Amino acid sequence: PDRTVFLPMEPDNTGEARHCPDCDATVSSLAWLPPYRARIDATRGKLGDLADGVGGSLLVSERFRKAWEERQLKGIPAFTPLERIRVRPARLGKPSPVYYVIAPQLYGAKIDFARSHFTYGGIITCETCRSMKKFKTVNGFALEEGTWTGEDIFRAWGFPGTVLVTDRVRQLRDDYDLKNVELTPIEEYHL
Repeated sequence: PDRTVFLPMEPDNTGEARHCPDCDATVSSLAWLPPYRARIDATRGKLGDLADGVGGSLLVSERFRKAWEERQLKGIPAFTPLERIRVRPARLGKPSPVYYVIAPQLYGAKIDFARSHFTYGGIITCETCRSMKKFKTVNGFALEEGTWTGEDIFRAWGFPGTVLVTDRVRQLRDDYDLKNVELTPIEEYHL
């Protein structure tokens, strides 16, 4: 499949990582700060509507932003345009595409470890962030009932490195034919 990825360009400004309010465990990557400049690579000769990269940010195309706003989906606090963009292969950067930085957040959703299939080398050390010493594998997981607060894109306490989306986002992808938006049902997610 086509794959679109990005790397920040100089100056690569980073801020603090987010920490749990109760145990002070790190629950995010270092924040990517403006000015946002990125190199976008398309591995199969087409730019996707979503680009994955380093840290907790994603890049989305103008088509993605318009579709999201038209459907009035929730969970993206801001679409911040890139200040500078370099596209590889270069022929795909003419005319220069418009991409936005988004940062899916930790809201209220928590992993339900009793209903999930994690093999881990530790115990949950904090009920707020659900941090563990480390996990080895994931063979499907579930969210704790009543913790999801209505966002269509988010990260979950207990598994903050993974971006989760609702079925409305899958429908958005299909209806607007958005490219490079690969989704896996959480009960089938393997790591």
